[in-house]
Amino acid sequence: SNRKSSFKVMVTLTKGSQLLEIEAGLTPILSKGVMIILRDLTEQRRLEQAVLHNERLKELGQMAATLAH
Repeated sequence: SNRKSSFKVMVTLTKGSQLLEIEAGLTPILSKGVMIILRDLTEQRRLEQAVLHNERLKELGQMAATLAH
């Protein structure tokens, strides 16, 4: 069977209590076993949150400018 599965795991490191978000994917390799791929999504998630925060600040600034006029 050539089924693919993936899951996400949140891992907390004790060094500095840094929280990492790791995506782990499993893919069967014929009858030999599985291939495991790990991706660190921590920085991507941090950047996504920063973009959302900046968009909210922009909207708030636009509302304040509208009210000021």
